Amino acid sequence: MKLLKKEAAVLENKSRFITELISGDLKIQNKPKDEVVKILQSRSYQSQTQIEDSPTQNRDNFDYLLSMSFWSLTQERVEQLRQ
Repeated sequence: MKLLKKEAAVLENKSRFITELISGDLKIQNKPKDEVVKILQSRSYQSQTQIEDSPTQNRDNFDYLLSMSFWSLTQERVEQLRQ
């Protein structure tokens, strides 16, 4: 059950991230990494550490969002994640 909640959180965050990038609501292009992290935190995105509930890891780890390929940033991918 705990694994399903983690997977659901990742999918929800990815879907919202892609949707906000596509719509232009989330503007992280050409910004330093520390500023990107602050933007994501201010918009209530969960870091990988928060999802994994691991206090020993870096609390600002958003690699699961920021390392997605550009092919992930399509409307089709959003629909796929929502299913």
